[in-house]
Order: sequence, then C-alpha cells, then structure tokens
Amino acid sequence: MFLYDKFNFVIAFLSKIIAELNLWGNTIKLLVKCQHKYQTLRVKTALSSFAFFQFKKYWTSDLGGIPVRWFPASWTLRERKQCEKFQAVIHDISEYMTMAILWMDRKPCEFLMKCGASSFKIIQTSKGRRKLVAYFEN
Repeated sequence: MFLYDKFNFVIAFLSKIIAELNLWGNTIKLLVKCQHKYQTLRVKTALSSFAFFQFKKYWTSDLGGIPVRWFPASWTLRERKQCEKFQAVIHDISEYMTMAILWMDRKPCEFLMKCGASSFKIIQTSKGRRKLVAYFEN
C-alpha cells in the first residue's frame, strides 16, 4: 500500500506542476531527474508572449509561488556555469531572511531588483550557517 500512496503523491505533484507550467505557455515535454536530495525538472515549452518578457529579463520565475531558476535549453553546461561566475554573497544572513521574504507576489523583493540580481538562492551549510547568493549578468 505504501508504494501505491507514493505513486499517487508523485502523480498529483506532477499534475500540479503541469498546471503551473501551462500558465507560462504550452508545455511540450517534461523530464524529471532525481539526484540524491535534488530534483531537476527539464521543460520544453512554447512561451506565451506575456511569459516571454519575464524570461528575457530574469533567470528566476515563479512556479506556484516557488522561485525557480531556469536556463534556455540551447545553453551548454559551460554556458550555465558561466552564469555562476558573476555573483555576490552575503554571509551569515539572519534566520528571518527566508525565501518567503525574498520572493513575494511572484517576483523578487525590492532589494534584489534594485541591485540588479537576475537570480538568487539561499544556502545553508552543514554547520547551520546561511548565506544569500545573488547572480548577475556578465
């Protein structure tokens, strides 16, 4: 019975993701890859004209209230890694600086927009220390 429940949860989760992706445009192909604690979702989509503007400006977009980083499918691994070169890090951030604070109303907070960040993430080390990493265009 446990395997059946887990399967139903995955199907329900993927259905929700597809519904959110349809807000961006027409979903053509979806590939899910799990690696330890990380999951990668590779999507081929025909973006709507509204979503296209958002994707040209930022490397992060909203998927059901969760900020997700994205890369064009045509980019190679080398090109994706190139984006990580131009970054700023704030070490030892407060526990009150959460994704909910940094990502509000389906967009980055004012601080991130004013500094010109194209994407961001919060990293917590094994020692419990937290840092904010902001990515910028070169």
